[in-house]
Amino acid sequence: MKLEGKIKSQYYSLKKNKNLAELIGVVLGDGHICRFERTESLRIVGNANSPYFVRHYAQIMEKVFNKKPYVAKM
Repeated sequence: MKLEGKIKSQYYSLKKNKNLAELIGVVLGDGHICRFERTESLRIVGNANSPYFVRHYAQIMEKVFNKKPYVAKM
């Protein structure tokens, strides 16, 4: 699949800025990184009573990874 170009063999490096620094900090405090056979998962768990926290870190993840994160309330 890599030879056909369907799977990236190289990934872009993340911009070293305040968004990445803040994301690293929250992942160290409230996060969980998990590796599966074909993918990885980054989960940040926060208080559902603080919608600012959820929106803020969802926006930061979108800026850092250029992907819209999945937000779930459990």
